[in-house]
Amino acid sequence: MNITDDQEISQEISIYLGITPGRAIQADTAWNIIKEISFASKELHYFLSPNTKFELDLLSGDQGSLWLKFVGKITGENDLKSGKSTSQAILIALALYVFQSGGEIVKDVFKNQIVSQPASTPDMPPAQKEEIIQEATRRAEQAVKNQAIQESSKRLYKKLDNDDSVQEIGVSSSNAQKPNIFVGRKDFRKFSLGKDEIETFLTRERVYSDEITLVSPVLIKKANRKWEFKDSSHGKFHASINDKGFLDRFYNGELHVELRPDIRLNVIIKVIEKNDEGFWKIEKAEILEIEGISLPLKQTNFNDGL
Repeated sequence: MNITDDQEISQEISIYLGITPGRAIQADTAWNIIKEISFASKELHYFLSPNTKFELDLLSGDQGSLWLKFVGKITGENDLKSGKSTSQAILIALALYVFQSGGEIVKDVFKNQIVSQPASTPDMPPAQKEEIIQEATRRAEQAVKNQAIQESSKRLYKKLDNDDSVQEIGVSSSNAQKPNIFVGRKDFRKFSLGKDEIETFLTRERVYSDEITLVSPVLIKKANRKWEFKDSSHGKFHASINDKGFLDRFYNGELHVELRPDIRLNVIIKVIEKNDEGFWKIEKAEILEIEGISLPLKQTNFNDGL
């Protein structure tokens, strides 16, 4: 059964621009960004689904952000499965346009967002979801090989590089939340040149739970001093601790922990990572909360009064 006008599938795509607080993007920059992304979106929509109806809105976000919201309404596909594949291919293709990458980084980031989109039926079997994602990714990668699309992406970054009020750009499936993967200002010039392996310049921000090992604490209470830790993903790294309750108890002597090798902490951590030849390396880390402490041969829960 074909998808008619009454059975159209909508795919929302949002481009996030991080603006320096207190600054405003230049009118010329905003116009050229809209022009380039609109051009690329229309080309990608047409390549992937000639029957797409295309809409564009410019939205103000929280202080220091600006969103460009695109909505493509897809009709005329052979069946619902094909329509879902097309809607998700458009989202992936625009991400590839912005990040200039067909690598696993983009696929992994957007996979969870894609399957949660309205186009994905909640009771769809996992195998069918995966099949749709794979097909959508293949179509998207083919679409962005268009030379006009690639040149548009380079022009986009030239415009961004010329306006120092713009600090980062990212792509999301909605404007409800800032993307967790983005291109930072210091890499705009590189992207304007069009690199084959441009994904090595990508930066991402994550908040997650983890078990890390304490290497070197800061024994004297001083502002902005960072503790040293290590984990299985990054090796050794330094991080600030913003768990005030833990720090107060540690420095007031209420937290009786014998400092010895292999003390492990269960934490909630926020990191900014840089991709270096396929590996994520920590540029900045912040311990938001320490949930528990594990000592060698002995387990003690921080919340039970360490």
